[in-house]
Amino acid sequence: YGLENWPKYLHLQALHRLLLEHEQFITGNDVPKSIKLADSDAAAAYVYGTDSDYFAFLINSDSSNSIKIKFDGLKQQLPPWSVTLVRRSKQDKQPNVLYNTAQLSKLIKRAQRHPARFETISSGLSTDNIRWQPLSQAGVPTITAKRPVEQISVTDDKTDYLWYRTNVSLPAECGSLDAAHAKTLVLHDAGDVATVYFNGEFVGMQHGQQDRLATFTFAVPPSTLRLGKENNTEVEISILSQTLGMAHNQRNMESYSRGLLGAITLCGRDITKGKWEMQPGLEGEHLPAHLQDTHAWERYDPEQQLARPQQMRWYAIELDSQMLAEQASDDEPARYAIDMASMSKGHIWINGVHLGRYWLRRAPAASDYAPCRKCTYNGAFHPDRMCRQHCGELSQRYYHLPRSYLRLPKSGDGSARVHNMLYVLEELDGHPEHISIAQRISKLPLQEPEQPRERPRCSWLLGTLATVCGAAVLVGAGTLLFKALKQWRERRGYSRIHTDDSSLAE
Repeated sequence: YGLENWPKYLHLQALHRLLLEHEQFITGNDVPKSIKLADSDAAAAYVYGTDSDYFAFLINSDSSNSIKIKFDGLKQQLPPWSVTLVRRSKQDKQPNVLYNTAQLSKLIKRAQRHPARFETISSGLSTDNIRWQPLSQAGVPTITAKRPVEQISVTDDKTDYLWYRTNVSLPAECGSLDAAHAKTLVLHDAGDVATVYFNGEFVGMQHGQQDRLATFTFAVPPSTLRLGKENNTEVEISILSQTLGMAHNQRNMESYSRGLLGAITLCGRDITKGKWEMQPGLEGEHLPAHLQDTHAWERYDPEQQLARPQQMRWYAIELDSQMLAEQASDDEPARYAIDMASMSKGHIWINGVHLGRYWLRRAPAASDYAPCRKCTYNGAFHPDRMCRQHCGELSQRYYHLPRSYLRLPKSGDGSARVHNMLYVLEELDGHPEHISIAQRISKLPLQEPEQPRERPRCSWLLGTLATVCGAAVLVGAGTLLFKALKQWRERRGYSRIHTDDSSLAE
């Protein structure tokens, strides 16, 4: 939805601010040697600066136990698997603790209680307002080579997609009845995703494994094999290669390569060398004018879609502008989101503006996954073994729909007709009729003031008792003081103090 993960965001924001404030210590000094702080080897200090003016990191690498340390007069207990930032200036008698990675501030704990909440304002989209068309393979090639060229060197990170095309004569092995000759197209050392077409006919899509290159095998379609029997052997093979981003913390990322890197065989014959044409991007990826003209697109029919093979598709969906306008108010403008829970993976545009990627995946159930049942960040970090939330649910399903990108009718002008067109490029499969528009109803944690603590119902009784007890104490103290004064006067020979009315009369 485009929101910060508030607890993590605020915690790291404080850390980054301190690092920037003390960058002169970190960048202006050599990397210090570790100083042992306790009997355990897990506690160490790294000091940047001089003995009287420094910025230091106190580290406890024990993933289970806290460690008590004494550092330059400072007594401190370091939490398990934590880093403590301390600072001492020339005016300080001992260092001051600035931050600890394992200790959350009140603000962060408060932010943890503010998950984003949404309210659906349209339960689904009318199929009358949805049109679709398959992914087009038309386009002018920009590069011609004697073999496929590495993808990123061609796309220059401007798109995730690259078309590879070649025309080959269908090998005789494809028409052989010998089982040893597999009727397949094999892409060796390819990544990350490959979608194959024979003579414009969709054959299939395959994904690699994480950040490793893979071998993709596709069956030659029967229609192509029939052409071979009729001696019409010229075949156009189109391969759409797609990258899925850089691998996390990968070494030598500058050498990261994708696309068709290895040998390519058709029915066992190597077709790697030949005339290959490359074309970066997809038609419509930047929504040119001819794509936005959807009159020639087919009207969406859910039942017919189920009968078609799963492949990349464009959807054009007209939103109810009047419904969007009715949700807004002058006092508090509506914050819209698109609920993509019914889709799988792709891109979204609104009125020609790219909103970003979506990729819906369901998290493992808590009963099947230990990190869903226990939350701890102690130990070496691994994203799949740490605290996991919303187990068994879909990953991010709400995507921000900025009001500034919408065309909303002006108040009081009900006759004006405005259009808001949502474009969706679905790479896998989905049900666009179940896409819905939601409105965020929860405020940001910093916008909600702390609620005052409710006084106990018995507070009035406690207050009364306190008042009575206070009065009794004052009366008792006054009585004791009066008796002591009376006894002192008698010992000194002063006349007795009379308190009755007769003595006052004399």
